[in-house]
Amino acid sequence: MLKLNFDMKKIMPVFKKRWKLILVILIALGIALTIFLTFSQPNKKTETVTVKKGTLVQNVVASGQIKAKESVDLKFSTASKLIWLGVKKGDTVKRYQAVATLDRAQLEKNLKQKLLDYMGERWDFEQARADKNVKTDRLNDYTLTDAEKRIIEKAQFTLDRSVLDVEISDLALKQSVLYSPIEGTVTDIGDLVVGTQLSPTDITTKIIRIVNFSTLYFEAKVSEMDYGRINTGQNAYISIDAFAGKEYPAVVAYIGKEGIKSSGGSVNILTELTLEPFFDAIVPGLSGEAKITTSKKDNVFIIPKETLLTEKEKQYVEVMKGDKPVKKEVKIGLTASDEVEIVSGLSEGDLIIVPSVK
Repeated sequence: MLKLNFDMKKIMPVFKKRWKLILVILIALGIALTIFLTFSQPNKKTETVTVKKGTLVQNVVASGQIKAKESVDLKFSTASKLIWLGVKKGDTVKRYQAVATLDRAQLEKNLKQKLLDYMGERWDFEQARADKNVKTDRLNDYTLTDAEKRIIEKAQFTLDRSVLDVEISDLALKQSVLYSPIEGTVTDIGDLVVGTQLSPTDITTKIIRIVNFSTLYFEAKVSEMDYGRINTGQNAYISIDAFAGKEYPAVVAYIGKEGIKSSGGSVNILTELTLEPFFDAIVPGLSGEAKITTSKKDNVFIIPKETLLTEKEKQYVEVMKGDKPVKKEVKIGLTASDEVEIVSGLSEGDLIIVPSVK
């Protein structure tokens, strides 16, 4: 085995005499290594796009939800026994169709007792006020409808049984039957069960809901910044969160006349868009987004917005001329969310550079 012995005493004098040459060699090696590493890396290809003519669409985007113009919650005004329920969820009803009935005889009895009690209290109230100037609030315990008040007026605070019988019978007939004021589909029956006695609480919470699905529309919250760009008759597309990837055609039908301030301080204008045509899967309450077309231009030069650069309040793009990029000032027209129209400065077929993300 070859054994190398270094005698530092002999090497150091040689190094001192030739250190400049050694330094030059080291520098040259460093430069060569840098050049090698630079040119050995793969060339990064400059990304470009070709200027072409096409159609540019400008949209206003606004969130909102599906609502129905004709929707009603039916409930009885007086507690009594439910003796008939003529609908179930999913049924279709016609306008003015009866959907549920209370026990009319029991309702008449309850109404008569209520009115008689009220008249008695009213008589005592008037007498106390006249005789002793006593103020009382007991009459506030009685909440009467307009129809019930008219009966009291006709009875003139007496127990006029002929008046009471006729008027109460007529009122009971009206209050004992629920009629639908619209045509539509029953979406809820409030857990009503035939034969059960409805309490005062039940008549406020157990409702029959009917929705006319042919009157569905999308209520969009248009930002005040976009308010001036929307008009009735503009075409739009509705995307519903529950149906990702699908869009439904719509038309702007009505634009609100007042701004609604949100909790965050921004102002929105409620705008109605009719769905054309109607889709069975869409129901009231679904959230989504409206994309309203405010402007559209055909046969114009279009470039991606990301290729547009700004310098000293002037806009330009970098165009490939041979192997070198050249700046070209441009004038823009219509601007969309991710594209822009070029009015002048470019020609069809120009290759413009897409700036790299640093």
